[in-house]
Amino acid sequence: MLLSEPGALEARLGALRPRDCDFVELEVPDVRVAEPALRRLGTVQKLLAAAGSGPVLLGAIQASDPAAGAVAEYLREAFPPDGPIPAVPAELLPAVREIALGEPGDPVRHGLFPSYPTKLARLALAAQGEYDAAVVLAAAERAYEPGRPYHAHDALACALVHPGIGAGERAGLVERYAGHGRNRRGWRSRKKTHRILVWSRRYR
Repeated sequence: MLLSEPGALEARLGALRPRDCDFVELEVPDVRVAEPALRRLGTVQKLLAAAGSGPVLLGAIQASDPAAGAVAEYLREAFPPDGPIPAVPAELLPAVREIALGEPGDPVRHGLFPSYPTKLARLALAAQGEYDAAVVLAAAERAYEPGRPYHAHDALACALVHPGIGAGERAGLVERYAGHGRNRRGWRSRKKTHRILVWSRRYR
């Protein structure tokens, strides 16, 4: 969606939710269109705008808030990410927590299962130990229980990168889920689990 009027751009960016970033790409014809809106946007909305932006708008966002650069690029990734998980600077932690919409495995109001930016935010917070390790491990162990509102691939990924979860516990999760649920889960869910397990080997 190309937005060429600063007022319309500000209204659109100000209303973005994490879920929206899975379905839209917002772009501007010139960085000068974005500058007035970005001066008035908070950090959460800038990061969400980056997650759902085209290259010109992304450049404007990064120029307006250089500290957000690596995190802004990361929140544009698919899940699990192809690139590294960046460290979240202290000044960005409140915004990333807001985008995470809770803890690993938590359903979200807009559609039950979290969007890519929300999963990635949870993953980044887990990777630097911002969640309690016991909570993350318990969420991973319950990730595919019958009756859950969604299959919590994010909880499994978070457990596999959390520095407070030991190698033995991670190995137990890998062993448990490598062939888990063949008769209880569909092939798409199993395929996503397999992808996370393969990704975690590369991450480590």
